[in-house]
Amino acid sequence: MADTGLLDLVMRPIQARWLDLVLLVDDGVSMLLWRRLVTEVRQLLERTGAFRTVRVHGLDSRSSRAPLISVRPYQNDEGSSAPPLNATDSSLGSTLLLLMSDGVGTAWHDGRIHDVLARLAQLGPTTVMHTLPEPLREYSGIKSSHWRVTTRRAGAANGTWEIHDPVLPPELVPFDGLCVPVLEPSPISVETWARLVGTQGATAELPLLTPAPPALPNPAESRSRARDAEQDQSRTAASMIPVRTPLQLWVHSDHPASSRPGREDR
Repeated sequence: MADTGLLDLVMRPIQARWLDLVLLVDDGVSMLLWRRLVTEVRQLLERTGAFRTVRVHGLDSRSSRAPLISVRPYQNDEGSSAPPLNATDSSLGSTLLLLMSDGVGTAWHDGRIHDVLARLAQLGPTTVMHTLPEPLREYSGIKSSHWRVTTRRAGAANGTWEIHDPVLPPELVPFDGLCVPVLEPSPISVETWARLVGTQGATAELPLLTPAPPALPNPAESRSRARDAEQDQSRTAASMIPVRTPLQLWVHSDHPASSRPGREDR
């Protein structure tokens, strides 16, 4: 400065908390078994000091209105102050969403939560933590398969990830899942995911959420369709086979709504 009269600026990098965290807790009856685990995860996230803010909300995954957020988990207090789960404001880009669930709720099985998570994953970092141990997941709606994931910048939305099969080239096995990791409540699983999300240009193999299977047809509707098909086939067969009058009357009486005396299929 003495020689030139100009100020020389010296800039030093410092660590800064640049992500907010929203912890969603699926608080159905079955999740009461994992309430202690939820508390431990929440306390761990708060004590790490890695996030600017940590907010905790409940999630209804069972009712006809699901998925629906409540102000606090396990309180049944769906209030107006609770944020909408399908929010699309730009602040989601700096908010990490962590959903803890056992996947038992109806909305996990019919795909409603999958659809919402797919949208949120396009806006910011989004992940699911499965509370059930692997041997107990047969009837859970949270299914996953392993993929190789590459990020281009830290904290990027899941929708920006490059996802490939761990072994085969993408032209043979294109990605057909949802870009939402499914974590276990274990140090190794969480560390792998945290390094991927918090590092620029990182690559890791992660289990990603698979889409919900197609909804099974209603049993009553299936029986009705089968009965209608059988009736159509019986009418077609009856029109082709000559029968005596008593048998004709019996067929008409068995199908009164669509068969009348004197009416023939043409």
